[in-house]
Amino acid sequence: MALGLSSPRYELTFRERLAQDGYGVADVTYPRSSGGQVAAVLLGGQNPTSAVVVCAHATGNDKFFPLLAIYRDLLASGVAVFAFDLDGHGRDSTHVLNPDAAHTMLPQALTEVRRLMPGKPIHLMGQSFGALLVMRQMAAPVGDPAGIRSVILISPPVTGDITSRPVWFEGRSVLNKSYLRAQRDYGGFGLLPAVGPFKRGQYPLRLPPGYKNWNVMSYAGLIDQLVARWQPEASFDPNQVPTLLIYGSRDALTPPEQAELLASRPCCQCGHGTLDVAEQRMPRQAAQWLAQRTQRIGTRQGIQAKT
Repeated sequence: MALGLSSPRYELTFRERLAQDGYGVADVTYPRSSGGQVAAVLLGGQNPTSAVVVCAHATGNDKFFPLLAIYRDLLASGVAVFAFDLDGHGRDSTHVLNPDAAHTMLPQALTEVRRLMPGKPIHLMGQSFGALLVMRQMAAPVGDPAGIRSVILISPPVTGDITSRPVWFEGRSVLNKSYLRAQRDYGGFGLLPAVGPFKRGQYPLRLPPGYKNWNVMSYAGLIDQLVARWQPEASFDPNQVPTLLIYGSRDALTPPEQAELLASRPCCQCGHGTLDVAEQRMPRQAAQWLAQRTQRIGTRQGIQAKT
């Protein structure tokens, strides 16, 4: 798959660095059952790996932003990473975010992963909306937990009141130290989040009729609908599989109180979205936690592992 002409420089640089470090970078496309095409990427899949982590990003971003630090640490721990554009997202995808079909996103991604890497243990990781999808996937009896070894949930929304949260306050994240550290990956402009109509050429949102792409509350309201419909607090059991819950103490959208609903506690001083997920402590924590669930033998380029 050819990269889109509007691909940001930081994505191209990230790909180049991974190739220099010996990691495979394979672009994947597959048809979406609800219409359109899904653009995905498999990182590290050409090397012997212990497992594969399927990553679902947050609303308004894409399969790369802002998860580069996490991907890098996961690859270094000896696992492959499969990341895909959620419905309605991504410059190289063509699907639409239809709330009636949202629950089929992750099952389709898992089917593709099992085709590409048959027999490999699978772990799930999601941020915000992506975390909500993971919780839906694991929720019995409608979910499909079979074969999933563990899950990592980053700021999952568990109450349907996102539209009443101070969405615009997330812009204060540029004042945090993690912003400066992450410029190595994204550059100054690349770090600025897509909000409302800003940067929608780079991070498009294809919403169904009745929703306006420029209105930040439109897609927040759509997520609210899914939270109310799926009721993740009641349906998800974090004891079903090993589960790491990560919430930020400065998160304005999914505040620490939501962590307590899922028997967690804030573990990093960060906000919700596009900037503070670059906080170095959080990517390392996720990778180290996952590494504890894989027994690695050998070097990064030649790993033999058991899970």
